Amino acid sequence: MSSPETKTDVSAIRQEIEDAILRLERALLSRSEKTGVSSDEQAGYIAELEEQNKKLMRELDETKKHCITLKKGYELLEAKYRRLEEANDSAEKELATTLQDLDALIAQKSLH
Repeated sequence: MSSPETKTDVSAIRQEIEDAILRLERALLSRSEKTGVSSDEQAGYIAELEEQNKKLMRELDETKKHCITLKKGYELLEAKYRRLEEANDSAEKELATTLQDLDALIAQKSLH
């Protein structure tokens, strides 16, 4: 599943898109009031904005999928890193034990 952070990022982007559309619609209304643009032109402009919005939403969904894939890959790498770190710690302990045993053997041989 996606993390709360990813959901928040997606929600924030979605809200920004909706805010941008609202600003564009307001600008359109303001422009039409000033220039006397016909309702057909407004409808065409709004349809264009809706198409752009759909495109942006598809891109957002694709980006979200990529983010989820990257996050899963990152989590797998983190798990591998932890396993390697544990293996390294184990190897260091084994090496220390082996060196102590070797020192003990050398000391024992020196006494004989």
